[in-house]
Formats: sequence, C-alpha cells, structure tokens
Amino acid sequence: MNPTRTSTWDHEKFKAVSEQWGDFCKVSRQLAEKDGRVRVTPYKNYRMIAERWVKAILNAYENGQVKEELEKAAEEIDHVSRSALSVHAFGTQRKVV
Repeated sequence: MNPTRTSTWDHEKFKAVSEQWGDFCKVSRQLAEKDGRVRVTPYKNYRMIAERWVKAILNAYENGQVKEELEKAAEEIDHVSRSALSVHAFGTQRKVV
C-alpha cells in the first residue's frame, strides 16, 4: 500500500526501507503524481463499494492481515456488484422500486 502523503515518500526512514524495492518508489510516484488518473464508472453502489474497500485497507493497516481483509472485502463487493436489482448495505438488502 503506497503512502498517501508526499512527506512520507520524502521521509528518510521510508526512503531507507523502500530502497531495497528497486524502482518501486520512482515508478509509483510517477504514476500517482503525473501519469495516473482515477476514472469512476457510474454505478449506483459506487460509494458503498468504495467505502467497503477503504474499510478493508484501514483494517489491514490496523491488524496486519492484508490478504484476509482484502479478500473478504472483494467477496462482499462481488456480491453487491452481481445484484442489479438490490441495494446492499453489506449485511442488509432492500429491493429498489
């Protein structure tokens, strides 16, 4: 997971740790700061899905179980995405009329 702040990328401790990653930091910063774009496809549950993904990332930072948290979120997001006629609130469901 990439740092979200320039101050972290520029911090000496982060530079020391990430030095062993080869061009990872150089390429990541190029993508984040210059080349990358976030384009959102209109989707009725986009905010809910984005919030669930953020929750997974925060949980992973907190408990160190990155793979488990992201897989759990992906499974829940897949379930929401497959259901075109329902609005889900991750654990609840109601029919859209």
